[in-house]
Amino acid sequence: MYKKWRGKKTMDKITWDAIIIGSGLSGLATAATLSLRGMKVLVLEAHDRPGGCLHTFSEQRVVFSTGNHYVGVFDNDMTTAWNFITNGQCPLKPKKEEIVETFYENNKQYVLRKGKHNWQQIMKVDPKKVEKMADRMKWFVYFKVLPVWIAYILWIVFWIIYPDTSKTYDAWMTENSKRRGPWLMQEGDHGVPKDKCLAMVGAAVTRHYMNGVVKFPKDAVRQICRTIKKQEGRVYVCAKVKEILVCYNMVRGVKLDDGSIFLSQRVISSIGVRNTVKLTYMPILSTCKLKPSVSHFSVFIGLNGTKKDLNLPDGNLWIRNKGFPDIFISFDEHEYSTAVHIISPYPNPKEWFKMSSHDYDNKK
Repeated sequence: MYKKWRGKKTMDKITWDAIIIGSGLSGLATAATLSLRGMKVLVLEAHDRPGGCLHTFSEQRVVFSTGNHYVGVFDNDMTTAWNFITNGQCPLKPKKEEIVETFYENNKQYVLRKGKHNWQQIMKVDPKKVEKMADRMKWFVYFKVLPVWIAYILWIVFWIIYPDTSKTYDAWMTENSKRRGPWLMQEGDHGVPKDKCLAMVGAAVTRHYMNGVVKFPKDAVRQICRTIKKQEGRVYVCAKVKEILVCYNMVRGVKLDDGSIFLSQRVISSIGVRNTVKLTYMPILSTCKLKPSVSHFSVFIGLNGTKKDLNLPDGNLWIRNKGFPDIFISFDEHEYSTAVHIISPYPNPKEWFKMSSHDYDNKK
């Protein structure tokens, strides 16, 4: 469903309707959506396979997930979009487990079970309020497709009508709770510090876990690539984009690090602002103060036996003790083994590049 770019150093004769840089889930979803709307789309990925954080790797016959630990139950809009880009071939099936997450905060245990009532019992906030806050995220989509001057006016109106949107998730949840719950345990789900996450972003994340979690289909990436290919599109891996070509303030295509050129008047980057700025001259973005998101240390452990054999808990674990970094632990059960992924946030990723391997191992 995807091909390895062989470094032909050529000028592609096809003028693509759109070129997508990066094949993480957002890039693939965008490419598939445009393909199904009749566009001929090219996806270029620097890695040796598509999928981004959906990648897995194997060590001593144990399969580890690098990023996809669990996915909350989709709402109707998200389910429709998912079935659209996968042609309905990769349905998201809810897991049977009742326990979604277990939180340990200063040795106090909170067990979060699926169901809005159970969520409210633990988090101490009305689920309806959380859902309404999360729905405000949809406005961002509307603003992005409107002309700038209209979006600017509506943005001002939005903040006047919903002033509490500017609050952090922690502040907003505290304001709407009868008693403090362990909601900050989920800060790792959105990659920003707990004192920076907006209320509607945190609400959008936690809403998905109210009704349990689903097992992410293993064939999802291939199926989305198949959707793109069916519409005469292509997905190339080992194709690192060196430059976004611009002429007279108009996008003309992209250039790979081997000199190959692909043409399109529509280039969509799905590799983050920081990496995108490096590919082209963008004065407005280059003047922005770009801060890296929360980074993490990861430890992968393979255990022989199932979760039941090893007496491991259902769901995922969050552990927080005062004076120590938070710890997130996920368990991915296979037929005869269980993959354990331990993650702990690290606040200053710039220090990583200054560390020796010895210092890195000690920190880890």
